[in-house]
Amino acid sequence: MKITTFPTYPDALDALAKELRARRFSPTEYRIVLTPDRYTLQAEKALFGGSGAIDCEVLTLSRLCRRVCGADMPLSREGGVMLVAKAIAAVKDELVYYGKAARFYDFARDVYETLLQLAASDAELSSLAARGATNAKIADLARISAQYEKLKAGYEDSPDRLKALIKALPDSALVRGSHFYAIGFSNPTKLNKAVLAALEKHGKSFCRYDAEKSTGVRDGMEIYRAPDKITQYKAVAARIRELVFKGAKYGEISVVCADPKPLSRIFREYGILFYADTAVPLADVPPLAALNCIYRLRSAADADRVIALC
Repeated sequence: MKITTFPTYPDALDALAKELRARRFSPTEYRIVLTPDRYTLQAEKALFGGSGAIDCEVLTLSRLCRRVCGADMPLSREGGVMLVAKAIAAVKDELVYYGKAARFYDFARDVYETLLQLAASDAELSSLAARGATNAKIADLARISAQYEKLKAGYEDSPDRLKALIKALPDSALVRGSHFYAIGFSNPTKLNKAVLAALEKHGKSFCRYDAEKSTGVRDGMEIYRAPDKITQYKAVAARIRELVFKGAKYGEISVVCADPKPLSRIFREYGILFYADTAVPLADVPPLAALNCIYRLRSAADADRVIALC
C-alpha cells in the first residue's frame, strides 16, 4: 500500500488538495477521498472551498458502504444498544460475572461498544482464552453476543456493513473506475485495514496520506490556581489573547472544559473566536428530556411536584 507521510495532518491535507486540484478531468475516471467522519467537513472545505467537482467527492467508509452495497437493513448505534439491552434481559439469569451490572442502564451501551471493538479487531469471543474473572467475563459476553446476533435477524451494524463492503468491491463499477485516497486513518482498526487493502486491490489506484506519529515527551506544563471558575476562565481568555497577539491563530488553540457555557460567554466578552463541541448522552438532549418530564408530570401526585418539574 502506498503511504505518503507528512509532519502534520494539515500538511497531509494540503498536499492531497494540491494533487487533486492539479488533476485533469476525465469522464471515465472518478476520485474518492476516504476519511473518518470527524474530518469530513475539514476535507471538503480544503478540497472544494469556493468551488465544486463532478469527478471527486469525500466519503466516509460508512457512506461508501451505502453507495456500493445499498442500505437494505442498516442498524443504527442506538438501535444496536436497544437490541443488546433485549439480549441482556433474555440471558440475565445465566450471567455469572455481570449479574448485578446487567441491572444498570448504561451496561447495554458498554457491552455494545465492546462487541463493536471485538468485531473491528477481527476477534472472536470463542477464540479468547483466559482464567478466573476474565474467563467469566468472556463467557457472559459470549452469551449476550449470541442472543444479540439472533435478535439482529438480518439487520447490519457497522462491522457487518464493512464486511459486506469487502465482499461487494470486486463487482462494483464505482470502485473499479475510481482512484482512492485515504486521509486521517493514522491508527486504523484491523477491519478498516482490510477494507483499505481491498480498495487498493480493486480500485484504479490507492494512496494513503498520513501524518508522522509524534515522538518525545512534553517538556513541562504550567499550572495556574484561581479562587473560582470565572477567574480561571478569564485567565485562560487573557492567555489566548496574548498568544494571538504574538502571532498564534485561534485554530491552533484548544481548550478542554467540563462546563463550556460560562467559558463561551467570557470568550465572547474578550472577542475570542471559538467553536464549542460538546458530547451529551442521547437521553439528555432537549426533546427526550422533555418527554421524560411529560411522563413524570403525568404521574405527579401533588401541585408542588408539578410546579417543580415545570
